[in-house]
Amino acid sequence: MPAPFPSDQFTIEEVADRVWAAIAIPGASSSSNCGIVDLGYATLIFDTSHTPQAAHDLWTAARLCTGKDPSIVVNSHWHFDHSFGNPAFRGATFFGTRITRERLLAFGTRFADGIGEPDWIRDSDAMQATLGATTEPLARDALTAKLAARRELGLVPRGEMILVPSSNFEGRHRFPGPRGVQVVEGGGHSESDSVLFLEDTEVLFAGDLVSVGTHPEMAGGSLPRWTTTLGRIEAIGAKVIVPGHGPVGTPEACDELRTYFERMEARAEQAGPVPMPEPYTTWRSPARFEENLAFVRSGGLAGPSESTGPSNGGLKRR
Repeated sequence: MPAPFPSDQFTIEEVADRVWAAIAIPGASSSSNCGIVDLGYATLIFDTSHTPQAAHDLWTAARLCTGKDPSIVVNSHWHFDHSFGNPAFRGATFFGTRITRERLLAFGTRFADGIGEPDWIRDSDAMQATLGATTEPLARDALTAKLAARRELGLVPRGEMILVPSSNFEGRHRFPGPRGVQVVEGGGHSESDSVLFLEDTEVLFAGDLVSVGTHPEMAGGSLPRWTTTLGRIEAIGAKVIVPGHGPVGTPEACDELRTYFERMEARAEQAGPVPMPEPYTTWRSPARFEENLAFVRSGGLAGPSESTGPSNGGLKRR
């Protein structure tokens, strides 16, 4: 970048030649990591964070990094903390799978319609009360980020909040140019999760299929499919992995997450309260440990019945 970019939402890290990771600052409304890629002929954004206000910083950083307005956006999946920043890039071409489009439109619209309603106010008040009673720094960061996002989303006109991918792909989409940039569909964290891989720099943006030093959100996922996708990510041979949450990592992050799943399954078989084991006591979003434990105990490991993505593995070099 020409100069340090002052943002209270992201730390911008150049992870390879003309490739940047926008790492969400703990406690900020951005909530999740994003990516900036200079394709030469265009600037590509991978995921857009939790709010349009946070995404405005991402737009500005992309313009400063590449010298071009962002014109291509890829949504890894439909979850709001990765897609509610989409309106900040209105006018760009949005890529995502059919399921990402359908889920974002359905669940996003339902969420937007509930803003300001009694349940919304009650939930926000409960979060604020919990924050006031919480002293643990990692837990406070997670609650602060949620409340910040809710405040900012409350300022967005309902009709302008949801912007869904209009260019849908199934399996894989390869962008023109010599960089070998492709978005590939997998799954496991949600019904449809896509990753972005750059062949020339061996960088992979993983969305929420990979987290580093952060408890993953397992609820609603399919562990068998997720574990299979992690193996395919490892096989692709990336040297750098930008996770959906946490600092920039390496392929070893896939094995760390797989170990987390195995230990969670083992602890779910134990009766009664289960203490959080090391090293997970230092991971971010600690409340998810109990949520994940409850999910596994409820028998939710299989996840959604609808299978999406290429049956032949998809995550391979061409």
